[in-house]
Amino acid sequence: MPTVPISMRKLKEILRLKYGVGLSHRQIGRSLAISPSVVSRYANRAAQLGIKQWPLPTGWDDTKLKHAFLQTQVKMKKHSLPDWATVHRELRNKCVTLQLLWEEYCERNPGGFYSYNHYCRMYREWLKTTSPS
Repeated sequence: MPTVPISMRKLKEILRLKYGVGLSHRQIGRSLAISPSVVSRYANRAAQLGIKQWPLPTGWDDTKLKHAFLQTQVKMKKHSLPDWATVHRELRNKCVTLQLLWEEYCERNPGGFYSYNHYCRMYREWLKTTSPS
């Protein structure tokens, strides 16, 4: 699952509390009701971008902050999806299991594939969309 980006207000507050006030990540997380690991993620990203002071350096307006911090967070991994109708048809054969079909799927997609657990979950979701016959 992708991480849901925090609001621009919280992002600025993280930067203010870290660089302006000097609070720890745990203290910032507690005051903003977010986990310290989320604070660390945004603080590390700020350091990568060269932001190490409050008030923000010149040129860091809301648009630039949003682009640098928030728009990069929503990217999800996209692996090729199997043809669920074919998977369903193959499962009717004797001795064919979802595990076996997943292993074949992995061999066909060496560049990236879904975990077995996620593969099974997606198959069950696909089954819900089909009419029983």
